[in-house]
Amino acid sequence: MRYQAALRSDEARDSSGKIRDSKFRMCFTAQSKLPSTRLFAPHQCFAKASARILKPSLKDRPKDTGKQRSIHKPRSFSMYQHILIPTDGSELSQKAVSHGFDLAKLSGARVTILTATPSYPVTYMEGSAASNREFAETSERQWREDARRAMEKVLEQGKAMGLQAEVKVLSGESVSDLILDTANEVGADLIVMASHGRKGIARLLLGSETQHVLTRATVPVLVLR
Repeated sequence: MRYQAALRSDEARDSSGKIRDSKFRMCFTAQSKLPSTRLFAPHQCFAKASARILKPSLKDRPKDTGKQRSIHKPRSFSMYQHILIPTDGSELSQKAVSHGFDLAKLSGARVTILTATPSYPVTYMEGSAASNREFAETSERQWREDARRAMEKVLEQGKAMGLQAEVKVLSGESVSDLILDTANEVGADLIVMASHGRKGIARLLLGSETQHVLTRATVPVLVLR
């Protein structure tokens, strides 16, 4: 198919056949042969160009158009394979869980949810060992119960998103060590956690443990503030 340039005028010829308007513009039409130069009215030129150039017939389209389009379909995001999400059930920690689940949904990564509770240190001072031990045991029971409730909520959220998460509830003297050891154990390539936890002592504990994880982790750590 070749294109020809045809002169046109906004005004028609007069009765003598002479062109009243000497200002010509170029109009492109598609034809198989190159005929002699003709004059087109503006609406005729636009119609011919639209019909012949802007509306190709179906037979002119390549047969493998569908195959070509399938090649360019967006691929799933697969940077991370296994995401570890430590949580203590706090509001900010829950945001970290939601963000980690979103990343897992996009990348198709596996998810491990970890609740690591510290073992309360017992200070053996004269006349106070028994009371300190009792307080420590009470605190640890409360932390384990809080962890259990937090895990139930997290599992429900993951199930609603179509994700299956592995759950670990651990206790130790160093929460950061538990997080790092778990990351190595499950082969996590990303840790998503909150910058701090609940109010009071728990907030200070998770805040300091987050700093230790950031300093010592060998994989990327995403901290939610």
